[in-house]
Amino acid sequence: KIKESNMIRHRLLLLLIGSMLINSSDSFGFCIVKKKAKLIQKQVLKNKIAKKKAKLIQKQVLKTKIAGAVLGGAAVGTIAAGTLAAAAIFLQQQQQGNEFTIYQPPLNSLNDQTIVITGGSSGLGLESAKRLALAGANIILTARTDAKGQAAAEAVRAYVESKNEIPPSIIYKVLNLDDFESIRQVDWSDVPMIDVLLNNAGIMALPKRELTGDGYERQMQSNHLGHFLLTALLAEKMTTRARIINVSSSAHEGGRTGLKFDYSGKRYGPWMAYSQSKLANIYFTRELQRRIDAIPGLEWKTLTLHPGVISNTNLGRSVSGNTNTEENISTEKKEESNIFSNVTASFGFKTVPQGASTQVWLASGVDVVGGKYYDNCQEKPLAPFCLDIEDGKRLWKDSEEIVGQTFNLESIVAVSSLMKEEEDSEEEDSE
Repeated sequence: KIKESNMIRHRLLLLLIGSMLINSSDSFGFCIVKKKAKLIQKQVLKNKIAKKKAKLIQKQVLKTKIAGAVLGGAAVGTIAAGTLAAAAIFLQQQQQGNEFTIYQPPLNSLNDQTIVITGGSSGLGLESAKRLALAGANIILTARTDAKGQAAAEAVRAYVESKNEIPPSIIYKVLNLDDFESIRQVDWSDVPMIDVLLNNAGIMALPKRELTGDGYERQMQSNHLGHFLLTALLAEKMTTRARIINVSSSAHEGGRTGLKFDYSGKRYGPWMAYSQSKLANIYFTRELQRRIDAIPGLEWKTLTLHPGVISNTNLGRSVSGNTNTEENISTEKKEESNIFSNVTASFGFKTVPQGASTQVWLASGVDVVGGKYYDNCQEKPLAPFCLDIEDGKRLWKDSEEIVGQTFNLESIVAVSSLMKEEEDSEEEDSE
């Protein structure tokens, strides 16, 4: 708006100068210039008003701290507070700009790599699977049911084929992060090595407090505890330069007083619980990287990110009580959803392909620093309350006790060393 106002002022000045140069007898030409000058003056006034309104919106955003409540992959069609959502759009536009890139790794750049993606049956997980498979990675996606897993795997294959490429290996595993025993029962014997674990699955802002069968608040278990257990169980399969990517959200900013370590959600609030689970993702990422860095020879990188304000995913279905699954949503509803996605994208929200870009970028092996937080394919600094090492240690210890699984990195080093020897031996044989 400021740039636009400056341009208009320059135009106004030129027109006023022009009016002075017009022959006084040419009253018709002078009147035209005068009218144009008045119109431009009105436009300048409108821009000043718009600028003031924008500042008021920014102040309101800061006062209500809505960035922590609304941003983070919210399915904005389900958010009732329209004015807050509008303010969130404005804030993100000011901070990040109106255009978001769609990152696609080069063809064949991920050949022979194996990538596990949780929550791969829809939204950001499915989109990530498509783009990483197109780059040549073997994909293992997880879904809550066989039907969803099979449909997702077929969708990924179809996507790769639509680009005139041959699909790599694409399989699925049925995984329920709300059930620790179910996580342990998943058979991974057919997966010898894992290069990337993308902990993407999540739920958001359940209207009422829900406890899992294990007795923990559902958002905390689905978004953090379940992924902690899965990561610990798969750790021995990870290659020497593996990456663990935890999808967090800018909603973690709602936890400015730190992690409450309230795993059962006794003092429950939908957004507070979501914020706490996303803050736990960041603490887990940082603590895991701290432990990795303390062990010579372990070259893993663990990363976390904010995908953005997404116009159409299943993440926010619980905000309005809409728990429809992909299978029972009518064709009309899907069409409406697609239209909504296109419209909101024009107002600054990210589409699903745009929202998946940062995690696809991180999974593709780009040169980044472990233990950091990323947004729009670039590192973003974390607030001091996210950097508490003691809280990270406590979360790790609590998580081990809750899930009943020791996450022992020292033992992983020995396994990783053996795997590296096998890899080197295979390379020598191929030569």
